[in-house]
Amino acid sequence: AKSTDSSHEGSSSVPFTISKAVLLIQAITLTPPENLAYNAEEKVFSASSPNVSGFSLSYEGRNSTVYAASSTAPKNAGEYRVTATSMDPNRSGSRSQDFTITKAGITVTADPQSKIYGQPDPELTYSHPPLWGSDVLVGSLSRIPGENAGVYGIGLGEMTSDNYEISYQSANLTIQKATLVPVWSGVTAVVFDGDPHTLTASTTPITSVSVTYDGSTTPPTQVGIYAVVATVLDNNYEGTASSSLIIQAKSVTSWAEESGLTDADATPMADPDGDGLNNATEFAFGTNPASGGGGKTCEMLPVNSGTLGVTFLRRVSSAEASYQARVFTDLSTGFSGGTDLTPIRIVDQTGVPSGYERVKVQAPINGERGFIQIKANVP
Repeated sequence: AKSTDSSHEGSSSVPFTISKAVLLIQAITLTPPENLAYNAEEKVFSASSPNVSGFSLSYEGRNSTVYAASSTAPKNAGEYRVTATSMDPNRSGSRSQDFTITKAGITVTADPQSKIYGQPDPELTYSHPPLWGSDVLVGSLSRIPGENAGVYGIGLGEMTSDNYEISYQSANLTIQKATLVPVWSGVTAVVFDGDPHTLTASTTPITSVSVTYDGSTTPPTQVGIYAVVATVLDNNYEGTASSSLIIQAKSVTSWAEESGLTDADATPMADPDGDGLNNATEFAFGTNPASGGGGKTCEMLPVNSGTLGVTFLRRVSSAEASYQARVFTDLSTGFSGGTDLTPIRIVDQTGVPSGYERVKVQAPINGERGFIQIKANVP
């Protein structure tokens, strides 16, 4: 038998790996959206690089903006970082870029408001342009504190928004004075006595009240009808009230009744005491109609060289009696033939009855005789 050796040459293989090409950062382009101002839309970036089939994008918040890493692009105002990562099977690499979504600008315009002193504040309302989507502003307006009548500025208060930069157009809250109507007290019709007469007005709550008589703060003393106005003087209240004050002339009859006369004896033309002076004359010259004055209505002043003078009482109110005094050298001419004299009020008014004043008239006498005649007219 024949033996033969045979041998076979063997073969083997070596595995190897083709690694992804690493992209340089500069080779990746990140393109932001056209508008990075808040408008309620997602701010989607795009990434590209030559010969790269695609990128995945991830967004996350930075600094104080809380936004967990997500493939969903953010839309609220804040600070973010976007990272583009290559999805190409042959190329690897990523690039990050920081960006900010800025707040949208909006102007809040406050509405003017008003209220009456003592009332609660009205709601502080405002207006603004339309917001994006279903957005609303959070918070409210406020005003400068104070409850007295006046003008108070309205401010933003605690109004805020994460997505809007709020500017403000101010307005005012006006607190108007409350109305108070003064209430009158006192007698509105009095008989003249020469004294000042007043009306009083008050309010609840108590305030200062000014009272005027025909526009003057001085209480009247003379006969007449006075328009009286009460005006509230207060920082928080206002109001007026009108009335009238009548100071009546005293009548002869009422004056005579004060002396105890009644019925016919108190009438103007009666002379119950038989002194030759009727009640009207006695009323005019201040003599007593019930006791008999002997017709004496005036007193002669001491005679000085060339001067003749007398004193008499006259009613202070010209509405109760008016007087004429004249001097004569001859009574035959009658009253119209005399020369007018002007009565002068005497300084000493001691013992003069209420409603009267003592006056005097004097005249120079050039001849041997002179006469002074006084005439009173009682309405």
